[in-house]
Amino acid sequence: MDKPIAIVGGGFSGLLLASILGDEVVVFEEHGKVGRPPHCTGLVSLSTFRNISRLTGIGSEVIEGYFNELMIKSLSVDDYVVLKLSEPVVKLDRVRIEELLANIATSKGALIKVNHVVTKVSPDGAVLVKNQVGRFSTVFLAEGSSLRLSIFLNLCGKVIEKLVGAQYLLKCYRCPDEGIYVLTSSKLTRFFGWLISYDGKVLLGLITRKYPSIKLKYLLKTAVKEFNINVKEVIKVFGGSIVIGYPRLIPYLGNVFALGDAALMVKPISGGGLYGAVRQVMAISKSFNPPKDFNKLKYFRLMLTTVLNIYSQIKLLRLILSTYGTYDSLIRSLIKLGIKDVKVIDYDNHLLNVLINLIKLLT
Repeated sequence: MDKPIAIVGGGFSGLLLASILGDEVVVFEEHGKVGRPPHCTGLVSLSTFRNISRLTGIGSEVIEGYFNELMIKSLSVDDYVVLKLSEPVVKLDRVRIEELLANIATSKGALIKVNHVVTKVSPDGAVLVKNQVGRFSTVFLAEGSSLRLSIFLNLCGKVIEKLVGAQYLLKCYRCPDEGIYVLTSSKLTRFFGWLISYDGKVLLGLITRKYPSIKLKYLLKTAVKEFNINVKEVIKVFGGSIVIGYPRLIPYLGNVFALGDAALMVKPISGGGLYGAVRQVMAISKSFNPPKDFNKLKYFRLMLTTVLNIYSQIKLLRLILSTYGTYDSLIRSLIKLGIKDVKVIDYDNHLLNVLINLIKLLT
């Protein structure tokens, strides 16, 4: 293992960093291909996508849709709460972008080893894979939401919620108008579901604590009736775990650094991990001098606002669930008060100030 830096995990976070570090890196990916299995909706703000583009040179070929508002609908009432965005949200083709990131990384000299399961990482940079030990100057854990290695090394902070996201990708004869529909239903989940209509397809999913397969089937049945959808075929069913928690301000121990979902850099309201991963890679690119020189203070300054925003979102999430029990109850309360049109400034900060003000108004 002749590279000085190891990245454990060939998902979005690991490949984005590998595309920056290039020849210094070996990536260990447990699956047979990068970008597998797909599990994410791929929604980011236009600003976050532009940051990805600036880091990598990837362009609009990975964008599947642009959206200027979020339509939040309780499945038990007819009205919507419409959140208008100051800049578009874009839907990315997650598999495609990870394939391109892998190509960029390898073109710069990075080595990507698929079907390589890392079973142990030590703070001194020792990595055990396929019964062989490699020693690295720096190891980045980008293992996703499994948290197996990052919990062992106490790098991921405090986990407060373990959830499951499940999705259908549907090809339709008849689709709803193109857009992002956030769906709430107390019968399905305390959290929410979503329907993203684009290019003759519908991405339908939900976040729940348990029984994702049963609840997803029920959501499909309900959405077909509610939105008058005529489904041609189910292209695929996919999903994965979502872990919400308080990230450490500096997820670093010895020569090992946690990245992306493995560092709990996840937006608590939606479970989205792309924004946090991009912010981390940007900070690392400015504070890390390969193969080992890491300026912790500079990283801390660059990431402080992002981490504190995650902390604030967790408090908001707990406030919603403790006050209303479910997202559905909150949305029905807003509709009852006639609050149906809200201007949102920043999707990346996840509607934080708007939601806080709405909750204060309701209470």
